[in-house]
Amino acid sequence: GSFNQVLQFAKNGARDSPMTRFLYAAAFSSVCLSAVSAATVQPINIEQFCVTPGDLATLTWRIESGSLGERTEIVIRDYTDRVVQSPSANVTGEGLLELPVQLGPGFYEIEFSATKQRFGVISHPAYGGKRDSFFAIDSAMSWLVNDDATREGLVKVLARSGILMSRERLNWAEINSEKGDWNWDGQRRYETLRQMCRREGVEVLEMFHGTTDWAGRVGKYPEDLVGTAQAWKQIVERYGSTWGAMEVWNEPDISFGDYLPADQYTALVKTFAYVFQEQEATVPLVGGVFAHYNQEYLDNAGDNGLPHWASVISFHTYGRAMEMEKLIKRYRQWLVDCDRPHVPLWLTECGRPWKRGPERPP
Repeated sequence: GSFNQVLQFAKNGARDSPMTRFLYAAAFSSVCLSAVSAATVQPINIEQFCVTPGDLATLTWRIESGSLGERTEIVIRDYTDRVVQSPSANVTGEGLLELPVQLGPGFYEIEFSATKQRFGVISHPAYGGKRDSFFAIDSAMSWLVNDDATREGLVKVLARSGILMSRERLNWAEINSEKGDWNWDGQRRYETLRQMCRREGVEVLEMFHGTTDWAGRVGKYPEDLVGTAQAWKQIVERYGSTWGAMEVWNEPDISFGDYLPADQYTALVKTFAYVFQEQEATVPLVGGVFAHYNQEYLDNAGDNGLPHWASVISFHTYGRAMEMEKLIKRYRQWLVDCDRPHVPLWLTECGRPWKRGPERPP
């Protein structure tokens, strides 16, 4: 699905969330809703769709197919779908389409009638000052965005928006399919993306997801924990400078952990705690990554010392916002029962689909 998955999430998500609006606009900036037309245009980059309110900006597209007249009619709509401008874009001799825009604060869509394409625009000042560690996003560009130019543009948008940390996914098998054999970029260009994030000051929350054949398997976990530790010492050394934290596995309490009891998962977290100690890693080691609050699973994890080995416990929820306080209270009580009340809780996946009502929420 690549970027279409991000687009679908953004379209169906709780659009009254500023971060979801960011994803929605960014997705529209690179994915056209319909390419069935006499012409198709492609943005020259993604980051141009973030503009400063009141400033004159020129948005530029490359004409990919077909032809357009010297002046192309467009419509600009605000977040409520109200038409706010009907300007014309200029077609240059170099096959580019240029549109000068000057917008007030808000979220907009630009629609080209001739190509039946729409593009999202964020009109908001660039964030200044120190980024707030509360604001992070599960970007998953390692798996959802294939094009380097699009990735780089989106990383720049993250930095401009004041996002401190971006959650990514690493399939170990793709960079280390044979013992001792390394392909640091892999097919998904893992290292290239992480270095992009580093250049823009966006920390990566690395999420280790998926083992490699040479390490064997217990369910879906690696069997050779000694070999796993040796390999991951090299990964920490190679990627660690781009990380803000590292998350061990994803939702081990459901199918991703093969429904094995928590003691099997905790053994993996202990392995990574050893790796971090040996490599003198200074970023947090994040464990848990729970899909649900499952008391039996959590009690097993606590009995095997999970909150003692992980410096942060993370969890996921796709429930309603008003349920959050109760859910956090339950996790906090579990940490108290484990004699680890001070361990931070991180929410690393969340969302709520917009299933009913009008296309745009009131």
